[in-house]
Amino acid sequence: VRHGGKRRCQRAGCCRNVRTGTFCSKHNPEVDKQCSEEGCTRQAHARQKCVRHGGGRLCSVATCSAYARREGMCIRHHRLATAESSLDDSNTMSEEDFAALLEICEHDDGDDEVVATPVPPHEELAFIESLVNSAVFDHVVEYAVGRSVV
Repeated sequence: VRHGGKRRCQRAGCCRNVRTGTFCSKHNPEVDKQCSEEGCTRQAHARQKCVRHGGGRLCSVATCSAYARREGMCIRHHRLATAESSLDDSNTMSEEDFAALLEICEHDDGDDEVVATPVPPHEELAFIESLVNSAVFDHVVEYAVGRSVV
């Protein structure tokens, strides 16, 4: 059908759009599971109930009451989990680099402030610049120091 028109359900008197085949989701004969609530003809999901009667799955995050949309989580928590996993995968640092970065960043003179160290020798400068320009630098400093950098 052209220009945004949708096929209509073949059930007499129904004007809903077709989902699969020739019927809408309400009149599709292939839908065996119906909501267990009396008088409800909607498709059952979890606990033999439709979403309206409590059959929707909730987000797997304990404190969240939103419905699960992707991989057992609501959209918000799925986005957060995806962002965290991509950060973990793409921004890794070896233990040697981490130790070197700590040594460079942390100069504690007893006043609970982190201050910049003197400029290192030229051969170390390229290494330091690559660490500072990496995406994990802020996370490393925040984790390792836990204080504001001056």
